[in-house]
Amino acid sequence: MRLQPGDLLKRICCGTSGRAYERLVSALDRLQATTIKTNIRASAKSRKTTFSWIDSYTHLVDERTQRSLGMETRRFYVKCHGRHVAQL
Repeated sequence: MRLQPGDLLKRICCGTSGRAYERLVSALDRLQATTIKTNIRASAKSRKTTFSWIDSYTHLVDERTQRSLGMETRRFYVKCHGRHVAQL
C-alpha cells in the first residue's frame, strides 16, 4: 500500500508537524514488531496462524530537504470488531 504520510496524518486529524511524522514512524515500528498468534476453528478443523500487522514499510525521504517523498507498507491487515476483513 502506498501513501503520502502528510495525507494520512491530515485524514486522521493528527496534524503534520515534525513530531506527528515521528509518531507515525513509531506507530509503524510497533505495528511491524507486534506478533499476533491465533487459532481459527471451523468445520472440525483448526488453523494456527502467526502474523504481524505489517510485514515491512519503507519511508522515502529527500536527503537535502528532509521532506517525506512517500511511504509504502507490505501486507497491511485491517481488522473490524476483532475479525480480519482485508489484507492490503
